Amino acid sequence: IVLRGPLERVSLHNVAVRWASQPALRSMGDGIRVVGYASDTSAVPDGWTGPGRPDSWVTLSDCRVESSPQAGVSMMGVSDITVDGLHVENTMADGLHFNACRRGTVERYSATNTGDDGLALVTYYSPEARFDSASETFSFPALTEWSNTDFDVTDVHVSGGATNGVRLAGVNRSTVAAVVVDGI
Repeated sequence: IVLRGPLERVSLHNVAVRWASQPALRSMGDGIRVVGYASDTSAVPDGWTGPGRPDSWVTLSDCRVESSPQAGVSMMGVSDITVDGLHVENTMADGLHFNACRRGTVERYSATNTGDDGLALVTYYSPEARFDSASETFSFPALTEWSNTDFDVTDVHVSGGATNGVRLAGVNRSTVAAVVVDGI
């Protein structure tokens, strides 16, 4: 499922995405991918070709992603996010990945056997604000209001996986609590 902005007030409830062939080859095949514009100004970062408006008010509740060839769920340039009751398993990359997002709540999230991080809040560094269209990621020269800012993450369980249970890099004013990681 791919959602490309601008968009607002989109909810996915009880959505299940599962790849039939297993293991799937690693690709840009995320189970759920939401891509918006990580800025409130008209200044477009180098590499961005989409509309100059963020995605906002995106909710995932009681969703499930299995055997995705990339991340289970990936959000870039999204604001006012609610993830509640998400389960991801057997991904080739991160279970739940945020890049250049703001104002998010993650509750009751579980990841099993991810190919990379179980949960990643990552905003990349570059000397100038830019968007890498090949990997669909934002980079900034410093922490900004779009550096995975104002997140509250609680009740996370990550089991198995190839890298980190939880990865925080380029995160601003956020709280992570009640996290259990085993078998990493």
